[in-house]
Amino acid sequence: MLKSRKILLVLIAFIATESMLFIVPSDSRFFFEPGYTFKEFARLNGVKPGKVKNELGRPDIRGRETLAGLGIDKARAADLISHIKGRFPAEKIVKLQSVFAVFTTIVIFLLFKNRMSPAMKTVLLLIAIAGFGFFPGKMVNPMVSLVKFMKGLAGIEANVFTWFLTLTCFSLLSVIGTKAVCGWICPFGALQELIYGIPGFSQFKTKCKIPFLLSNIFRILLFLGCIIALFYNLFGLKEQGRVIYHVINPFNLFEFNFSMVSVPIYIGITLVAGYLFYRPHCYFVCPFGLFSWLFKKMSIFRVWIDRGKCTECHACVKACPGLAMKGIYEEKIFPADCFSCGECLASCKFDALSYSCGNRKDEHRLITQ
Repeated sequence: MLKSRKILLVLIAFIATESMLFIVPSDSRFFFEPGYTFKEFARLNGVKPGKVKNELGRPDIRGRETLAGLGIDKARAADLISHIKGRFPAEKIVKLQSVFAVFTTIVIFLLFKNRMSPAMKTVLLLIAIAGFGFFPGKMVNPMVSLVKFMKGLAGIEANVFTWFLTLTCFSLLSVIGTKAVCGWICPFGALQELIYGIPGFSQFKTKCKIPFLLSNIFRILLFLGCIIALFYNLFGLKEQGRVIYHVINPFNLFEFNFSMVSVPIYIGITLVAGYLFYRPHCYFVCPFGLFSWLFKKMSIFRVWIDRGKCTECHACVKACPGLAMKGIYEEKIFPADCFSCGECLASCKFDALSYSCGNRKDEHRLITQ
């Protein structure tokens, strides 16, 4: 009953947060003609030409060049102005968040029933990559929502409150299921999961797992460095309206935006490394990954171990692609991120694991993350 109330409260909070997003005022004015000069386009839309150049990664653009000559179509131009002026596509985001909630519910149900087959997992990951990545672009994902909220606090991104609400929606979905957002909704996370699952090097993958302490310290230091650089305008980032994560933003992949050379290099290295090591971007870089790890013990649905049934065969620890199950099994206070992948559930032959809310009458025998 207590868990049911908690689920209901999270659901009410999610609906209320989404409803508040519609209150956000939006400036819909936009001026575009292929024959506009670059300078004219910037002036009519009320932005500085320098900021548009920074957004494009093209400081060499001259003011008299036309948009058609630069290869900037209406969709790209609208995206540039929207990003610079901080327009908030409330309707689009609410629709996507609603889809995310339904998708998360389906994933949690399959894990709860222990019916997440390899084929089903592959299909769901492909849906996340295409439907939540390439189709909507990079605007709506957990990492972007947190970064834009940080930029809003620094005064270089409009609609700070609305980005806070978007971040809250992602956080509430993470509370429903342990990092289910990172595991199943984040398109780049899903891509890494899919690549890691490609057959080959199974012995290496089982034995060579990066220590969580190392990856988490790096992730924390990068996050702190981002905040310091942003608020103290190191490297002129604040003036450019950027943060450190822009230099290595893997979500540019879903818009084929590789204007910064560092972005495709980072994506390439991450995906190649992601074949041998589990989710390197999530463990080493992602700020939302760090954020959701801090409160994942609040998650309602998570992996439980029934010590009465456990034979201590360690099959679940070996099956876990990361070190999460090892931390859960050893009852560590701060185990590695669990992405609700379900591999441990499939490996247990003694029905000692469950992805659930736990069972109050057996609480003395159940250990969770």
